[in-house]
Amino acid sequence: LRWLALHQEPDGSWTGGEKWNLEDAPFDNLPMGNISANLKNSPKDKAASGAQPGVAMTAFALIAQMGGGHNLRRGEYRTHVIRGMEWLIAQQNPVTGYLSANMYEHAIATIALCEAVGRSPDERVGMAARKAVDACVAGVAKDGGWRYQPNSKDSDMSVSSWFLQALKTAKLANIRFDHSVFSRGLLFLDQATDNAGIGESSGAVFYQPTGYGPIEATSDSKANPCPALTCAGMVVRQFNGMGVKQPILVRGAEMTQALPPDWDKKKDFYYWYYATFAMHNMGGEYRLWWTRRIRDVLLEHQSKRGHQTGSWNPKEEKWGKSRVYTTALGALCLEVHD
Repeated sequence: LRWLALHQEPDGSWTGGEKWNLEDAPFDNLPMGNISANLKNSPKDKAASGAQPGVAMTAFALIAQMGGGHNLRRGEYRTHVIRGMEWLIAQQNPVTGYLSANMYEHAIATIALCEAVGRSPDERVGMAARKAVDACVAGVAKDGGWRYQPNSKDSDMSVSSWFLQALKTAKLANIRFDHSVFSRGLLFLDQATDNAGIGESSGAVFYQPTGYGPIEATSDSKANPCPALTCAGMVVRQFNGMGVKQPILVRGAEMTQALPPDWDKKKDFYYWYYATFAMHNMGGEYRLWWTRRIRDVLLEHQSKRGHQTGSWNPKEEKWGKSRVYTTALGALCLEVHD
């Protein structure tokens, strides 16, 4: 969290670029607290899908800070949270309520806003959160899920899982919305689950509804179940009240045990994030088994020198190419057990 605070941009955002990736990234003559003053955002921040540079990274950093007890009212990094929230709100379209043209980013940013309101009520942040939630509802696809653009012709579970989290966070923050949208999202999750999540379903979740193809727990192909999305499905079902002894969750936990966190062979913070929450919620031996492994992997490989101290190097990470991404998700994994 200290690393995130020190590497916040002057405008209050966190960059999704690669400027902090190298262990020996330039730091000379840049004062602590205003580290990035003389550096520009990476041109790679702008994704072809219409992402607003920094929205998701800023949201992830804010969620990590708030998870560590720093919010709009209290905490050592309170001012960093306030500045980040101000920047995030400034990105919101005043008419549509969207925080980014990319639905991935909008969902993650909505989680940050709703969590901020839930932890420390604030009228301005609350208004932005309500607009963002309304946009979530307005952008749902006909199949009950979400994808890269609002009202897409089809949906995928990667984007949809963030939206289901956003709506759950909104509910916890007492933000009103049409709850039938959440229910339809749960049905979409079932459609993307092996055997529709019933009977002898393994609990494996596909990227998109794809029938009943072969189960290959180690494959990330869109034609086969994805371990990260299997864990995402577990988390969604858990916070919707499904008991941890239900076979579909037990089988998902067993599949997760077959893929323990491994820094050298498969560095995947996206999978680790969902697996950490899913296994923590399972409790018992599943929680203990995963906690020991993710804790040891993260603490052993956390950077320990120079201004990168406290962060995680994103080199060869499966999805995220930003040190802000790996550090925020790494902190969130550790906070689950704090």
